[in-house]
Amino acid sequence: MFKDIIVMQVATKGIVLTSIKYGDTSLIVRIFTFSDGIKSYLLRGVLASKKGN
Repeated sequence: MFKDIIVMQVATKGIVLTSIKYGDTSLIVRIFTFSDGIKSYLLRGVLASKKGN
């Protein structure tokens, strides 16, 4: 199957159309980007608390 995982960091301007909570700490967002149109992204760990125990 897939042996290599490619991780990309993307920086672009856009408008968030929808967001869906995925698991405890992640979001799936659908964004209208000015350069590429409508795109979906998985934002991992964005809902994680920054506080330590």
